[in-house]
Amino acid sequence: MSNLDPSYTIGHQLIEPLRRTHGLAKAAARQRAREVLLRVGLSDPDRVMRSYPHQVSGGMAQRVLIAGAIAGRPSLLVADEPTTALDVTVQAEVLELLRELQAEYGMALLIVTHNFGVVADICDRVIVMRGGDIVESGAVDDLFAAPTQEYTRELIAASLDEAEGRAALDGRRTEVDDLVVEYGRGRHAFRALHGVSLDIAPGECLGLVGESGSGKSTLGKAILGLAPVTAGRIRFDGRDIGRLGGRARRALADDVQVVFQDPYGSLNPALTIGDILAEPLLTTGIGAKAAEKRVRDMLDRVRLPSASMDRYPSEFSGGQRQRIAIARALVRGPRLIVCDEPVSALDLTTQATILDLFIELQRDTGVAYLFVSHDLGVVRRVCHRVAVMYRGEIVEIGDGEQVTRAPRHPYAERLRLASPVADPVAQRERRAQWLALREVPDAAVR
Repeated sequence: MSNLDPSYTIGHQLIEPLRRTHGLAKAAARQRAREVLLRVGLSDPDRVMRSYPHQVSGGMAQRVLIAGAIAGRPSLLVADEPTTALDVTVQAEVLELLRELQAEYGMALLIVTHNFGVVADICDRVIVMRGGDIVESGAVDDLFAAPTQEYTRELIAASLDEAEGRAALDGRRTEVDDLVVEYGRGRHAFRALHGVSLDIAPGECLGLVGESGSGKSTLGKAILGLAPVTAGRIRFDGRDIGRLGGRARRALADDVQVVFQDPYGSLNPALTIGDILAEPLLTTGIGAKAAEKRVRDMLDRVRLPSASMDRYPSEFSGGQRQRIAIARALVRGPRLIVCDEPVSALDLTTQATILDLFIELQRDTGVAYLFVSHDLGVVRRVCHRVAVMYRGEIVEIGDGEQVTRAPRHPYAERLRLASPVADPVAQRERRAQWLALREVPDAAVR
């Protein structure tokens, strides 16, 4: 999204480069833009060209960028993390599109990624870099079968393909009953959630997976009071919290908190880390000295030095910033944290350490997590149970190991097959299965 200018329509952003760089007349540039939008799988190019970036999904925005990149018919396409933060279904579609375009245009493709499943899925050769140096390179099958460098082995191991699930827990504190969320009113209303029901036990991590637009984040926002509850109930400790407002909603912040997806956009760049972590405490009336002690304790808990208090977010890496965001969520001692794609923007090794931190903090504090993610390996590693959402409904829920490795519902199986594994041989077989299932009509998947 950040690569598209929010001030201009998508059509303008595709047409102007064709006119200025390639010298096409406006009508010819418009026709070329329509053609490439159709080629990247956008069936209504005229509507897309009239739209602004905020009016399309993340997957559509990525297709628009690919369309702009191929509009000049390049001989080399550099794809810099082209699937990062996309759900597994959209990721699989984007990789398939790149593969088709590469064959059609005869162009070379250089993919920069931290996802070894993506490498196994689409690459012929792979180069492993560390600290600005190439540490290993070779044909993709050979490198995965017998990596020579320890760093390469660590990266492949961090893919979470073989991660084991966590045993389910008993007891229920948070219950969602027949929840309906609608945006807008009357005949123009859009129903984002259709009678969703689930529960979360104290100290449990419940994973929530599904493609973009399935309703995962909407459910999390409803629990946080950030999305309207049209019907149904959200009960926390027996109290309905779905329609709280004002002081009652603010008081709930002691018990329910959130960790956002983007570690770069979720921290105020104008405040020091100490101020960011102390602010939620000071609003409760706690004294400055007690707040400072609590902040130091939280920084120690997420393994950051107390000297971090005097520094600003820009002075930290993505993984360190997410540790700070986790500390902020925990600082008031909540009993439930909504984790909205909290590791999707991180590289594999950083991702693994943050997941271990989530598990350790849960064991130490007994906090419950609603863990929203599109990565089945991630939810299998950190979650006790997993719920699969499709078009605003939960289509399968159960033990994390079972749902992520042997799902019963056809849509959940489609998600599993869309998630690439860090093994070129196994991935070729998985991709063939996904391509076959992709042709099954949505009505049959429901």
